[in-house]
Amino acid sequence: MKRGMMDRRTLLRGGAGIALALPALEIFESSNVRAQATSDPLRLLVIFHGNGVNQRDWYPSSTGTSYQMTESLLPLADFRDRMIVTSGLSGRSAKAQGGNPHTKGGAHLLTGSPHIDGQFSKGGGGGFSTSISFDQEVVRLIGAGTPIPSLVMGPKADEGAVGETPRSRISYLGHNQPVTPEHRPSVLFDQIVGVVPESPDPNTGMGPTAEDLRLIREQRRSVLDFVMDDVSRLQTRLGATDRSRLEEYLVQLREIEATIADDEAGGDGEGGTPRLCERPEPLASIGNVKDDGEVPRVTSQMMSLSRLALQCDLTRVVTFQWQGAQSPINYSRINDPILSGVRNNSHHGISHDGPFEDITKICKWHSAQVAKVCADLDAIQESDGRSLLDNTLILYCNELSDGERHSFDNLPFVLIGATGKLASGSHIDFSGRSNNDLFTTLLKLYGSDAASFGDMRYNSGELSGLLA
Repeated sequence: MKRGMMDRRTLLRGGAGIALALPALEIFESSNVRAQATSDPLRLLVIFHGNGVNQRDWYPSSTGTSYQMTESLLPLADFRDRMIVTSGLSGRSAKAQGGNPHTKGGAHLLTGSPHIDGQFSKGGGGGFSTSISFDQEVVRLIGAGTPIPSLVMGPKADEGAVGETPRSRISYLGHNQPVTPEHRPSVLFDQIVGVVPESPDPNTGMGPTAEDLRLIREQRRSVLDFVMDDVSRLQTRLGATDRSRLEEYLVQLREIEATIADDEAGGDGEGGTPRLCERPEPLASIGNVKDDGEVPRVTSQMMSLSRLALQCDLTRVVTFQWQGAQSPINYSRINDPILSGVRNNSHHGISHDGPFEDITKICKWHSAQVAKVCADLDAIQESDGRSLLDNTLILYCNELSDGERHSFDNLPFVLIGATGKLASGSHIDFSGRSNNDLFTTLLKLYGSDAASFGDMRYNSGELSGLLA
């Protein structure tokens, strides 16, 4: 390549099959691309929690801009002027099809399309969705130029990872193509770094195995060390701004890697001083990522990695789910004042057996975590003078409105960010309309001119009053 240009998909390649995805650099921009780069891209962050809400404590009693924040959404009060609370939207495709409500709830939520009947015997014979999901449609529209098309993750999202999994899959590439969410922060780190079989073993044709990577960590040799020769060569081609950005990006990755423990054993992770590319908060070591008590720390690690990936334009779409559509998390094991007194039972059990005030507490805790994400994104200033939150649409959602009754009416969707693109600061009642119509409308923000999304039977066109 010419000295002044590099391809956006350029990777730094090293031994052991390791390739490092690069952050956004000025050298990627040829003159014609630079002329178009007047603003940063609009990203998408989907945040999902299942089992419904306590509707009286979720939905405001009045619509418009003068609504009062409810108990479940109160932690988001600082972002009230940059969010929309919706009500009245119906999961019409899920309502129209039989099957276990939790099984079909996840399959229909982001697709607005039928699931495959009889694919699995468990859960009423339901199966995976038959269509692409909203998040992956956004990937199709804006993700082609990023090293990682999308990240899909969640602390307890591995439920049924082998076998019958429709209730734990909300992201779909297409018909019968669920995206498996990753529940291990260490694996997400490797994905962001770019550990791929670029240097296959001549005998097997395979790249580094999980055991290879475990040994690297045990020997305290960073995966980044494998690409440092390529880094040195690249730095001779970079200007001062790009060199600084690359160096700080490498510092962030090394610090994150040093504090992420293996899944089986904890470590003594140490933090550091924030750097140029807004290094995520220091990550705590985790002994068992499947422990309900570790959900807050796994959440924090995943969100830190997500923020880095979005900020450095490694990906533009992240889908995060605390669990599947039938949540097994026991929130009494989480040490947080918001959850004080929550019954010692699974989230799913409480959604049916109560007390339903505990559902309010669980939803409020989720909202508090979303608020932390919003604050972190808002603290990052982008090249266009706006914050990363301004340039990100957060879709905070649930597959049910009422967990006890398994209702697909009045689904809870909250939109945050995308400043200047949404009619923010309001509660809007869209009664009689579907989640299909919501996605059709939001896709306009990403350049889509489609008049519908998902199953055509449940489309009524664009939602008026949602976009600015």
